[in-house]
Amino acid sequence: MTTAYSCGNCGAEIIPGQNECPQCGSEIVWQEATTLVRYAKGTARLRPRRGPGWQQLLLFGVIGIFILGGILMAGLWVAQQVRTSRPAQAVARPTSIPIAVQPTPQPESVLEPTPLPTATEIIAAEPTSTETPTLPAEPSEDDPAEAFEAAQRSYDLKDWQLAASQLRALREAHPDYQREQVEQMLFDALFNLAQMREAAGDMAAARSALDEAISLRPDNGELVSMQQRIVIYETGVAALGQNWEDAINALSALFELDPEFRDVPQRLFEAYVGYANSLHDEQPCAAVAQYQLALQIQRAPQTRARLEDARVRCGESAPTPEPDASPAPTLPALDTSPGRIAFTYFDGAKGQYNVRLWDAATQTMGAVAAEDALQPSLGSQGAMAARSTAEQTYGIAIYDQPGALPQRLTKEIADNRPRWSPDRQSILFDSDKRTGDSKKHLYVIDVNTRSVRHLGEGSSGNWSPNGSQIVFNGCDASGSECGLWTINAEGGRPRRLTSAANDSKASWSPDGKYIAFMSNSRTPTWDVFVAEADTGNVALFTTDAANDGLPVWSPDSKSIAFLSDRDGGWAAYRWSLDDLSVNWMFDVSQTLPDWQEASLDWRP
Repeated sequence: MTTAYSCGNCGAEIIPGQNECPQCGSEIVWQEATTLVRYAKGTARLRPRRGPGWQQLLLFGVIGIFILGGILMAGLWVAQQVRTSRPAQAVARPTSIPIAVQPTPQPESVLEPTPLPTATEIIAAEPTSTETPTLPAEPSEDDPAEAFEAAQRSYDLKDWQLAASQLRALREAHPDYQREQVEQMLFDALFNLAQMREAAGDMAAARSALDEAISLRPDNGELVSMQQRIVIYETGVAALGQNWEDAINALSALFELDPEFRDVPQRLFEAYVGYANSLHDEQPCAAVAQYQLALQIQRAPQTRARLEDARVRCGESAPTPEPDASPAPTLPALDTSPGRIAFTYFDGAKGQYNVRLWDAATQTMGAVAAEDALQPSLGSQGAMAARSTAEQTYGIAIYDQPGALPQRLTKEIADNRPRWSPDRQSILFDSDKRTGDSKKHLYVIDVNTRSVRHLGEGSSGNWSPNGSQIVFNGCDASGSECGLWTINAEGGRPRRLTSAANDSKASWSPDGKYIAFMSNSRTPTWDVFVAEADTGNVALFTTDAANDGLPVWSPDSKSIAFLSDRDGGWAAYRWSLDDLSVNWMFDVSQTLPDWQEASLDWRP
């Protein structure tokens, strides 16, 4: 008989050679087993083996009826013969073999019944087919529709490698067939393949897929950025143990771009420690700096111990400087006095912000310097600027002495975060109410003439030590590429310094070398970072699960004060850059309803 096949979708009968079900139109996928037929609708899907269809069940039922009928009739015929024949002689037999009853020969006039066919004979009597089902052939390279359909199936199954291979072959053989769609599918397949390879750690394969994808979409910034990260990562990892400085340069650059890329923090830590270990015996002072950088990434006790040992060696090996006939370069003189810190705190009883002063020399707290005010900036001869939130004097105000009545400088309640210029002739501030676009803009007001000069979009600005530049949080003209920017104090075209959007509240070191700022774009919480003023490369940063922010430099550029809630309430902490230790300075207040609107200022 002819072998029956059924559609796995609707059960309709199908025959070898068909590509679609005549009943439901589903695509038929012939497998090696001739009794297993799977269908696919749109894309190939593997389906579990189904039971026989209704046609097979009907056929089996008919055969079963014939067999049962034949057995019943044979049984009746044997019984009739036993009743009419002579007694049969016993036949010895094994117990496992059925009894065979031999009938007594009958006269010729008695008709012999025709034996009924057995089930085996019934099945054997059915006509058999010698046809072999035809399996679907591989897609023909001459038929672009077939090749596209096969690539579409691989694409839908997310077999990116096979899909890319099929789509490449289709483009080569038929470059004009569904050109845009084929190219888009190939791009998607390559991009997904690159991500899979990168996640699996196969950087070479990821880069190869990216190179091909970029050839299709050279303007895709995401692809170019991903390729850049992979190249830098490969460069840094390859240099580990071979050239520590090259490894640090590459990995620190990648850490700046994307601190969460693969295991780059661990790799950078290894590079710093490896470089420090190589310097430890011969150049212990240089090793100290590398150990300090490593400890900013990972607080490892063993590295801390190596740092302390390098410090001891550095102190013992420091040579006595020889007289130099050539004159030393002139550096700006730094004030080494402890100075004083102005800070904002919250008065819970009155429900308002106030400003107080803390004397760094005597480590004593002063009286309230300004009520209903925040964001202090210390000027010369005891003067202080702050943002007044009092109803009668809101805006930027000047206080001649701590506790003095405010002298109103501006009248806009949105004028925010005043900062004295180094020459104490101007005050920098920002506001989002002086233009109609509701964006924050930077302004400079002359304290004597009260004239206001507009610098452009930006917020949280601060002066360089010589007053020639201003650092601020901003973006480019299109509103993207946000981070820290610098601009000439007289105006002009700004220059981008850092690339993380939330880098803000910057403070320039008195020696002009570094810029401290706060950010939560680089770590899970707000932390304080130190970047080189010329390059924007981040050299140091605090690491704590609490919020650290609003950094200000000490007059000697050797430490940074910042605000933190790491011990519950808000307090000021001192971060020494010599040994990277962090120590409590003084309590600010138990609560700060909007702590980022507060500020610190540390002046001689």
